[in-house]
Amino acid sequence: YASAMNSVLAGKQLKREIGDFFTPLTKKAHELHKALTSALARAVSPIDEVVDILDGRAKKYRREQEEKAREETRRLQRDADQRAADRLIADAVAAEAAGDIQEAEKILDEKPVAPMVVVMPAVPKVEGISFREVWRGEVRSVKELCRAIADGTVPEDWVAPNMAKINASARAIKDALRIPGIVAIKDEVTSGK
Repeated sequence: YASAMNSVLAGKQLKREIGDFFTPLTKKAHELHKALTSALARAVSPIDEVVDILDGRAKKYRREQEEKAREETRRLQRDADQRAADRLIADAVAAEAAGDIQEAEKILDEKPVAPMVVVMPAVPKVEGISFREVWRGEVRSVKELCRAIADGTVPEDWVAPNMAKINASARAIKDALRIPGIVAIKDEVTSGK
């Protein structure tokens, strides 16, 4: 035991010496990294602002044009459907005028068929630009989500415990911690000088 603990102390001392050598180097590298990252952010920030403004306006314009195209498609489809219905009625009237009542009734029983109308949005295609949908979820009620997990309709891995709060509570309360589903665990850490 004494030999093992002396080896632990020697290992910790060696680790400290290695750390003493590398710490100033990594600190300088970290400072350089922070300075370069900050300079990069300052350089691209105005570009990002303009790009975000233009992108937002372009997306709004595209949505407006798509909605106009949908409205026009609906309007033109209604007109086409009405023309198809009017044609059937005209054909039925013509058949009845020719004395063919059965044909007129048969025509009136048909469903009017109009060609499908599609209006494309008036948004120019720009080379190098494409769009894709990106969906994301948003938790509106943690209680409802947890209730669904408790009911078994949602898997348990849909929520993650707040380990920082759990560990802080365990350190403060120790073995008196009484939270359903959580136990306080005591680990021993060897320290030496």
